[in-house]
Amino acid sequence: DPRAASHALGSLGALYNQETGRDHEARYLTRRALQLAEKAQAGDLLARWYAQLGRIDWSTSQPREALDAFRRAVEVLGQTRPEAQTAYGRADFVFRRSVEPVYMTLVDLLLQSSSNAPTRENQQNLLDEARRVVEQWKAAELRNYFRDSCAAELATTARAVETLDPGAAVIYPIVLPDRLELLVSRASGISRVTVPVSEAELRQEARRFRSLVTKRVTRQYERHARQLHAWLVDPYLPILEEASIETLVFVPTGVLRTIPMAALHDGKSFLIERYAVALTAGLDLLAPKPLNPKNTDFLLAGISEPVQGYPELPGVAEELTAIETLYGGEVLLDAEFDRASFGAALRNNRPGVVHLASHAEFSGNYKNSFVLTHSGRLSIEELASLVRSGRYSDEPVELLMLSACETAVGDERAALGLAGVSIRAGARSAMGSLWSVSDVATSRLVSDFYQALQTAGLSKATALQQAQKSLLADPRFGHPYYWAPFLIMNNWL
Repeated sequence: DPRAASHALGSLGALYNQETGRDHEARYLTRRALQLAEKAQAGDLLARWYAQLGRIDWSTSQPREALDAFRRAVEVLGQTRPEAQTAYGRADFVFRRSVEPVYMTLVDLLLQSSSNAPTRENQQNLLDEARRVVEQWKAAELRNYFRDSCAAELATTARAVETLDPGAAVIYPIVLPDRLELLVSRASGISRVTVPVSEAELRQEARRFRSLVTKRVTRQYERHARQLHAWLVDPYLPILEEASIETLVFVPTGVLRTIPMAALHDGKSFLIERYAVALTAGLDLLAPKPLNPKNTDFLLAGISEPVQGYPELPGVAEELTAIETLYGGEVLLDAEFDRASFGAALRNNRPGVVHLASHAEFSGNYKNSFVLTHSGRLSIEELASLVRSGRYSDEPVELLMLSACETAVGDERAALGLAGVSIRAGARSAMGSLWSVSDVATSRLVSDFYQALQTAGLSKATALQQAQKSLLADPRFGHPYYWAPFLIMNNWL
């Protein structure tokens, strides 16, 4: 039984690796385990033993061999995709214990190796490879969330985004146990900044900030907003100023997905006052293209009355009317907004902008995430399927707006739902919120956003920035509770 033998020898190699001076035996046993895993065609064991061999090589000061071993491990994971197993719970366990650590370790070793690179070209190559591995990791995350080995392939082809928008910088915060690594990618290359803060410290600070920023009668959030700004933005501010950057695109992970980056504060102003801010699950999942709303058909749907135990949203009717006045489009309000009529409107009109003003919830389990229609809950899987089927493959929906959505508090995977639903639906971008905001503030921000989009050449991220700054300037809505949770996801152009 080559699989059982591989498991036994590899596990024995792991034990020897824990004993001082037995690296030779650990390496020999791990290589034997690899040979048997190959014979058994056991992809899970191949990835496991390649990663183990990489750790042994790194601990014995053989960085080149260690990198090669981890590259093979990541290659096997990319081919076998164990994180997409259908059994709920098992896939999470596999991803967190066997998949994610392999990607993280390879990124860590590439970053450490870049410090010792003999030339700038070598350094840039290693940083670029680290960024590509992060992108692979993000795609695996989405496959794990949707339990689908093809979930991250539904978007169209990737582009060199930084060259399309020279005023944008893409920020990859990589949270490692002992430090925070920041990769700043822009048209001229990639910069790396290391921040000496542990994962535990960063997680604690982010959770406190997320908890306090939703309390609109207090400003206790400010201290935490300044600390997070010091860790997540300050270290590369000179790079942004030198390159005249106007838009920050974050590719967050873990707890950083739960916080509104726009509300980070430097002691004088919020981040959104200086930069347009967008988020993405990964650049490789994008097909960036600017939106021209004047040449785009709109589908506007919403619920304004109380239904199925959810409270009324009296501002929805006014919100949809304001958008219709600007751009036209089909309106499905209250009883007209059910699954059948929504699906028919998507098929018949093939809209480029789909605007849903209704209660929506995203959780760490995509099966429990939904958008509310008048006739019942529409799962995000159904929503994505309807939107995807309503468009031709070469004509994706440009913007999927969910103006009254809410992500589960403290759920680090919930934000994947908002990013993932647009990718799943084949939409270029999505807009939603981290928490449910007052009806009046939401309606005002959404109207201002669409109004700003009328300006030729203005990106969606900048339109959102202008709408958020407008609310910030209003004494009634100046607290970040009202304007900070709104996010533009994926394509920000």
